[in-house]
Amino acid sequence: MQLEGKKVFITGATGFVGGYITQALHQQKAQIIALKGKKNDTSLIDDIKDDIQWEDADILDPNTLQEILQGIDYVVHTASIVSFDKGIDELRAINVNGTANLVNMSLECGIKKFIHISSIAALGVPEYGNQIDENSKWTGDKGVSAYGISKYNSEQEVWRGYREGLDVVVLNPSVILGVGDFKRSSLTILGLIQKGVKYYPTGNFSSVDIRDVVTAVIKSFDDNINGERYILNAHSIPFQRALEIISRGFNVTPPKKKITKKISKLVYYLEGGIKLITRRKRKLSKDLLRTLYSKKEYKNAKAIKELQLQFRPLEETMQWVKDHQ
Repeated sequence: MQLEGKKVFITGATGFVGGYITQALHQQKAQIIALKGKKNDTSLIDDIKDDIQWEDADILDPNTLQEILQGIDYVVHTASIVSFDKGIDELRAINVNGTANLVNMSLECGIKKFIHISSIAALGVPEYGNQIDENSKWTGDKGVSAYGISKYNSEQEVWRGYREGLDVVVLNPSVILGVGDFKRSSLTILGLIQKGVKYYPTGNFSSVDIRDVVTAVIKSFDDNINGERYILNAHSIPFQRALEIISRGFNVTPPKKKITKKISKLVYYLEGGIKLITRRKRKLSKDLLRTLYSKKEYKNAKAIKELQLQFRPLEETMQWVKDHQ
């Protein structure tokens, strides 16, 4: 798919994921129109920011979105709140209502394709066993984080748009890792491990290299791909193994001690008591606790076959991160 000269509107361009996608779109010679909120930092794309048409707008304001989308060819929607400690109402505002506005205005303005960056969190809990693929059905909110519920509901707005005639592709990445600011987005886990951790939980860790996510986005512009969902996940491996690989990438000692779910729950409840007294924010939320002990396995066969993706192993991602420290 040739993107040269095509007008692409992207949300979240100043974020970790959006920044890498924006760089790729620039390399493809697309004409980029991006949302920039008042507090957004453009440092991730400083070298190309002057080539981007910046729009100061609120994704929750459909009127300004309608003005911006006039004459746009494609929409790439990456903006969302990624959190395991936000309430459902706060998550719904951006992740659901913002997506609904963007879908509605895309339909109204004749957008050729809407590429939605979702999450494996939107896939919920497997009906049987631990494996999840693109055909897995949503089994309800039980056992799903508030973030996962908000991403699922956000996706429903995209699929509604598809039923109403909008060409769409939905991408469901796992934890996205790569070179970037360890204080932002999914990279905070790297910052934590870089400082050294002593214990490992007993669940599975699923992650994907940001470069593979970008490749999937660019391939999703293909006119022959429509109404499809792709899981973007390099692997689902035990946390112990993942923490070992990441720790060695930072030249720190890997965790040797297992922390059981029972002990983690005790810490969670103790934190709750401390919070009541000190008003300090919890470090361990119930949703995060559930994630650390989940045994889910996310299958990537469809993305490998249809998008011809070759997912980078975690070792390669960490070597890249190490080389840019």
